[in-house]
Amino acid sequence: MAVGPRVHRKSMSDALKLTPAPPIQADARRARPRAGAARRGPFRPEVWLNARQRHQSRLAPHYFRTIDVAAVWGLTLAACVAVSAGALLHVELSRVLPFVVGAVMALGLLRSMGRYRFARAESVGLHLVGVAGIAGAAGMVAMLLGWLLRGPGLDQVMLLAWTVGLVLVLGGLHLAWSSRVRRWRSSGVLTPNVVVVGATRHAERLIEAALERRDINVLGVFDDRL
Repeated sequence: MAVGPRVHRKSMSDALKLTPAPPIQADARRARPRAGAARRGPFRPEVWLNARQRHQSRLAPHYFRTIDVAAVWGLTLAACVAVSAGALLHVELSRVLPFVVGAVMALGLLRSMGRYRFARAESVGLHLVGVAGIAGAAGMVAMLLGWLLRGPGLDQVMLLAWTVGLVLVLGGLHLAWSSRVRRWRSSGVLTPNVVVVGATRHAERLIEAALERRDINVLGVFDDRL
């Protein structure tokens, strides 16, 4: 009777020695959530920026427009030099006025039609289509004005080349602007930080929508009744 338990204890010890321990630590590491969301909680933003950094990102549309203005006027100046037979100061006004009017129209429409807002719901393709439409409309107006001023003697080839160049230049620039804004938005640079005052049902719906869309960072809720 004494032999049976001793053999049983020996076999159990051997089994424990031969059976490898389950990888508990490895499973725990795999099941561990991401470090950011677990420690910060749902209200804390992924990216913290100081006031100067946020101010620079908000001024980005002004920088974008400044570069657009310089590019459009550079292209327009090159077209005016190309149509002038001699010195640019002695060129006929009817030759250069269509380019100038087209440039002013293109830059004005880019701003008035909200091409520097870069809305979250607007895709890059739709934004570029709008920019190309504005450039094409400016080119058509320039050609119409050139025909009214010079009739059959208008510089049709140069006006067409200027229009194509305007579409390509503005399209390329706004493709770069849209890509930059999308990177900023995905990293949280353009996401505003807000604080909710009052723990009401409206605040609850606001927080739920913010957690779903990630378009604002709710830093906290203040209510003296809590």
